Amino acid sequence: MKVTCLAGGVGAGKFLRGLLSFPNLDLTVVVNVGDDFELHGLYICPDIDSVCYWMADLADRQRGWGRINETYNVMDELAKLGGETWFTLGDKDLALHLFRTNLLSKGYSLSEVTELMVKKLGIKAKIYPATDDKLRTFVKLVDDTIVPFQHYFVKLSHSVEVKEILFSHEDAQPTEEILDVISLSDVIIICPSNPFLSIAPILEISSIKQRLLTKEKIIAISPIVKSKALKGPLDKMLEQLGYSVSAFGVACFYKGIVTDFIIDNEDSNLVNQIRSLEMNCWMLDTVMTDLSKAESLARQVLEIASVK
Repeated sequence: MKVTCLAGGVGAGKFLRGLLSFPNLDLTVVVNVGDDFELHGLYICPDIDSVCYWMADLADRQRGWGRINETYNVMDELAKLGGETWFTLGDKDLALHLFRTNLLSKGYSLSEVTELMVKKLGIKAKIYPATDDKLRTFVKLVDDTIVPFQHYFVKLSHSVEVKEILFSHEDAQPTEEILDVISLSDVIIICPSNPFLSIAPILEISSIKQRLLTKEKIIAISPIVKSKALKGPLDKMLEQLGYSVSAFGVACFYKGIVTDFIIDNEDSNLVNQIRSLEMNCWMLDTVMTDLSKAESLARQVLEIASVK
């Protein structure tokens, strides 16, 4: 089975780790780049790195971000010098950013650098940034201030009210490989990622969205259970942006794109509402507390993908 996933964030990483347990899959992952930014002269790709760390079994499972057994000697020294430390970078993480920034400065594309990373980390899948062009997510706050995504998410600890999500992309385009992969895929799976922050930037690339609309089956997994985000500010954002604070609210965001929507067993009361959006609705255990749970969810999603 040829499977293409749209991804970003910890929920995606956990699910993709589960998918890797099925070696017969031809797996491709298209990752959000809207939260990429430059700091300390380094090119940082938080969603790409998070997905890679989870798929390479290098993620810190307890914190949910960064690498396991990480050290922070550089950050500690930087703090003593009075440098910017609001965005925490571990020592191993910094090595990856140095590697990426150096290759980009030599003319490599972000896709080429990511392919090298995937190979070095031993990941048995293809991982592509959604675009090699510059695409950035901005957040308009309730006072009409517009801030870069990482400023909202990390520096402000996503504690302020959001009015609108904006994108700056200057007609960003995907590589031809991404469009070909989508066309040839048996199924598209939208990982349990924040729809506004991780998936919307991918869908903002018009040629990707148009190619997706030609597919017969697109499955999305809800990242929210019983009106609570499993991680991050999604529950607050749904309310602030005028959506129902529930899996139904997420399904409304995907209306017209997704054919099959997966919710947690705890949200059985929402099935009829979601079906009213002209989607198939499936109930599964979506809370991936460990690898076995992620593998179980992945297996059941692949079973749904096989249903004609």
